Amino acid sequence: MRKIIYITMANILISASLLSAQSVKVVYQEKLKMPANVHELNNQAIASAVEAQLSKMNKTMVLYYDKGKSFFEQLSGSSSQNNAQVDFQSNINIKTTQVGSGGSYYKDQKKNESVSQEYIMDKEFLITEPLSSEWKLLSEEKKVVNYLCKKAVNEQGIIAWYCPDIPINDGPYLYQGLPGLILEVETPIKTITMQSIELDAKITNNKILPPKTGRKVSRNEFSKMKEKKNQELGVTGGKGISVIKM
Repeated sequence: MRKIIYITMANILISASLLSAQSVKVVYQEKLKMPANVHELNNQAIASAVEAQLSKMNKTMVLYYDKGKSFFEQLSGSSSQNNAQVDFQSNINIKTTQVGSGGSYYKDQKKNESVSQEYIMDKEFLITEPLSSEWKLLSEEKKVVNYLCKKAVNEQGIIAWYCPDIPINDGPYLYQGLPGLILEVETPIKTITMQSIELDAKITNNKILPPKTGRKVSRNEFSKMKEKKNQELGVTGGKGISVIKM
């Protein structure tokens, strides 16, 4: 009986710690998915070579959150390849191209504003826009690194898994606005999954600041420029990655 009471009290203490968290540091891993045109080649050897190359393009990202403000960026030393190439046998060349990658993202929930520093190849842009949080909450659940999460989906078909036990309505990139911290995001081209979390993290003031450099454009202008570059590089479907058999 004493053992049961002890375990119950421990669980209560853990839950109280989650519920009282005002600041967090979350490390995510971003993994690229296999592009559709690789499956169309119907060649397992090529698929394996592309998968190995894409794994080199995975990134480690970090979210700093404190009292309604957050900053999301790539950790230094993490892969930042936009272009990569694999040689398979003597007559096959596979090239992967990612038009936009990296960047940094600042959110201020009190002002309902975000400032993003994003790239098209090596050109830097600065985008200021209102926060968006149009999600449909679903009943499906799963665990992400031992945290029980619930599912949400937006109009673009992006899936988010959020943890109601961590009442921080934020997440990676510009994803936010759910009744719990987003621990995983699934898009058509990648999956972003929490690897570790530090509750009540000691975050210095200079960690959560809006980016300053880059050409100022609207989200609509940036999307049009990115789509144009995709077309120039032969990237189809707007997914930002092209794998071509030469």
